[in-house]
Amino acid sequence: MPFEYIVQAIGILGFLLGIAAYLSKDDIALKLLIGIASFAMALHFFFLGAYVGTGAASFSGIRSFLSIFKKVRPLAPLFFAAYIPLGYFYIHGWVDALPIIAGLIGTYAMFYLERLPMRYALFIGTSFWFLHNLLQGSIGGTLLELFYLGANIFTIRKIKKEDAARLTSPLQ
Repeated sequence: MPFEYIVQAIGILGFLLGIAAYLSKDDIALKLLIGIASFAMALHFFFLGAYVGTGAASFSGIRSFLSIFKKVRPLAPLFFAAYIPLGYFYIHGWVDALPIIAGLIGTYAMFYLERLPMRYALFIGTSFWFLHNLLQGSIGGTLLELFYLGANIFTIRKIKKEDAARLTSPLQ
């Protein structure tokens, strides 16, 4: 099996893990599965030679795991700051800036937002990742982010519907 197939298979594994993440209405499951998917994507980007994507996906994985615990919220500024050297040393063009922008948005979403606001912010960050992955030639990564966009819309609608039903329910 040629190396290119293995590299794309790792990206597709990240894609499959992301499916499970974004279909979850539970914030903790979302963050845990995004963390695992991010590490798969970091490995995928490393083999593609997309080192800014590698670093940003690695940060995303660590950030996602840590953001599960509310008491580590004071660490959020460290994640924002970590993107500065990543950008300074590795940005060679505007495409390299996309995962950094996505990472900054995702950091804010994961540490400071919940439920619908978190998912809206993640939608915006996902849009930046989608463009990056498409331009890098990442099949699994592009499919992953495209799915994230669709699954996020689906889950936002589902949460909104449940919230509306809860507000109109006479059993409150």
